[in-house]
Formats: sequence, structure tokens, C-alpha cells
Amino acid sequence: MKPSSGDIIINGKNIKNTTAAKIASTVGLVFQNPNDQIFKNNVLDEVLFGPLNIGQAPEVARANAEIMLDLVGLLDKAGENPYDLSLAERKMIAVASILAMDTDIVIFDEPTMGQDARGKKKLKEIIRELYAQGKLVLCILHDMDFVAETFGRTVIFSNGKLLYDGPTRQAFAGQAILDTARVEQPHLTQLACKMGYDGVLLKLEELIKR
Repeated sequence: MKPSSGDIIINGKNIKNTTAAKIASTVGLVFQNPNDQIFKNNVLDEVLFGPLNIGQAPEVARANAEIMLDLVGLLDKAGENPYDLSLAERKMIAVASILAMDTDIVIFDEPTMGQDARGKKKLKEIIRELYAQGKLVLCILHDMDFVAETFGRTVIFSNGKLLYDGPTRQAFAGQAILDTARVEQPHLTQLACKMGYDGVLLKLEELIKR
């Protein structure tokens, strides 16, 4: 999709009229629904597809694919059909597919969908590691607990309009904006408020310390 107005600037270049294929080596997108992304009949081939198509040498692509499958805990299922695995596992296949491309920008669309506590912890670790590597990580999501635990900066939109862009703690302090966007505070923040604590608490350690 291309913007009807405005510009999209990446590394100083306007990419609003550029094809997705031309920016695939710079921007990696993990789809919200992995079933819309996965099309190969075995896990390893699925993860290899992106790296090979952006020009990685076969041996490099395979090494990257195996490293990322190991990272998401699915290396032992490399030869299986993705659709024989659970939704949560298919989501992790989609994540590994994009990480193996080693793009400077990684976009996750609803990354916690279908994930249990262990899966969310793994995703948190992956996002923090990408950030530590100097990559730009964007997440589109409605899981406010995950937002509070993971991100320092939050952007709130409603009906195509920007309502807030700034520190995550302040994002959850503005009730009027949250109401407009139909977004709730994280559960822990709500609990701390009901317990009578002042301020916006985002993490369990903060509540325990208080």
C-alpha cells in the first residue's frame, strides 16, 4: 500500500513510491497472522525463503535460518510441515523467517497473538536483543501488558490520527487519550491504582518495591 499523502523516509530516502521487493532487505515484516505469510511445505524452506530472495549466499542463508530457528526453539522441527504445528509455533516460524534476513528494521504485527507466557518471554528477549544490536523495532499491538514490559516509547493512534508519541509510562497516564483510542492500562497498572499507589507502575518489580 502506498500513502495518499505525505512521505515515508528511511535512511534519508523517500520510499513512498518504492516497491516492497526493493526495501525487503531493509525492512522485515512479521505478519499478524502467520497463515498469511507461510507457504512452504517444511519449516526450514520457509525460513530460507526470505534470506535467499534478498541475495544471501545459500550457505549463509542456511546458517542464518538454523540460528534463528534455534533461537525460537524450533530447530528440531526444521523438516516438519508448518501446518502440522500449533498457531504459536507458526508465529515463531514467521519471526525466524524475518530475523534470518537480518534487516535493519523489523516490524512485528501483533507478535503476542497465540503465545503463552513462555512465548511472550522469548519474544521480549528477541526484541531487546534486536534493539541492543542497533536495529529499529516497531510493534503494532493491542497487548498493553507486553507494551508496558517491553517498550520505552509508545505511539497511540485512533482512526488514522496520532494521539500520542512519547515515553510509555506517560502514555498510560493520559486516561482521556486511552479512552479515545479504546485502549486500557496494563493490568498491573490498574491493580496498583486499585491498591492505592500513586503514579503509573508498569512492571512487577516496581509494584513489589513500592
